[in-house]
Amino acid sequence: MGLTAICFFSFCRQITKVSAYDIHPLLNNLTTLLLGISCGALYFIRKDYPAPKASKLDGVVNAVLIVFALFYGVMGVWGLIRMVG
Repeated sequence: MGLTAICFFSFCRQITKVSAYDIHPLLNNLTTLLLGISCGALYFIRKDYPAPKASKLDGVVNAVLIVFALFYGVMGVWGLIRMVG
């Protein structure tokens, strides 16, 4: 489920990037921040409800979710700050 969600959010990010980047920079920054928040939420959901049988792939997916949450969260906040200042 986690890997599917990552692929889905990456796909949504590509769609919003193509359609909103030049037209609405605010929307682009907000969707970037939303992607970071979503990845963080998925990480905490996975942490609270672990799989019945743990595997090494679970650790990899958790690490990817953390990296994506930090990267996209910082990029979204940074973009919003650049727009204001």
